[in-house]
Order: sequence, then structure tokens, then C-alpha cells
Amino acid sequence: MASDADCQAMQSGKAHLWPARDLPPLTSHSGLTDYPPEARRLAERGLVDLTFSIDSAGRPVHMRQVCYAEPRLTASAVRGLASARFLVPPNWQQAGGPSREFGFEFQYRLVDLKYSDVRYRKVSVSTVCHKSTVASPRMANAQLMPICGIRILN
Repeated sequence: MASDADCQAMQSGKAHLWPARDLPPLTSHSGLTDYPPEARRLAERGLVDLTFSIDSAGRPVHMRQVCYAEPRLTASAVRGLASARFLVPPNWQQAGGPSREFGFEFQYRLVDLKYSDVRYRKVSVSTVCHKSTVASPRMANAQLMPICGIRILN
């Protein structure tokens, strides 16, 4: 995990990250947006900031956590990012792509729904997360990855 100074530098934009707009497109990302079941049960919410590079095969490498986050959420973000693949151009290696550092900010948020509202279709579970608020990334130049979980309450 990064030091407090590293965390503050990332948040203030003083640390150099390549802008999210320069990220190669994702080609595979199964598991990237999974909410950990235990974290959902315990109502854990929060942010996980990761920095990483992308190797010539499009795999995230050199992942590093920036700032403290809940361990279950951090583990989920690291697993998800490790499973991702990016479509890098053929000259990625020659252009210095693997030496670029990018950032992902995972925003884990939960929406609590009443069982009766879901059962009687007063709300649609499939659209609830789309309506929930997403904050701006706290890490300058990071790609935002909103992850929404739903808890059904009695």
C-alpha cells in the first residue's frame, strides 16, 4: 500500500498518472464489477484506488493500492483488475506503453431496498444502481469504475 504522502500526491494530482482517456480499450473484464458478497452483507462501502501498468499482452501489471481501503473491497478490486485485458496497439512496447502508469478508482456503493418494494415491483432492481449517484474520482486522471451492490432488507 502507498504511504500517506503517496496518497495525498495522487489525490492532489501531483503524482503523474497517464489520463484515463489514454487507456487502451478493455476487451475482457469479467469480475471487474463484482461486489464481494461478504462486504455487501456487512454493508461495506468505499473507494479503492489502484495504479497499474499494462504489459505488451494487455494485462494489468505492477498493481499498487493507493490509500487505505476496506480489505474485502481492495481484494475484490485487485482480483477484478487482474482479470481485465486491454487491447493494446501493436507498437505498445516500442511506444513505451508498459512504462505508463494508469489509475482505476473503484467506487463501491450499496443500495438498500425493502423486500416488499421489490416483491410488489415498486422498484426495479435492474435500474436502481443506474440511478444511484457516482462521485467524481478523488485520484486525478483515474478511470472511474462504479460498482453497485443491492441489499434486500426485510
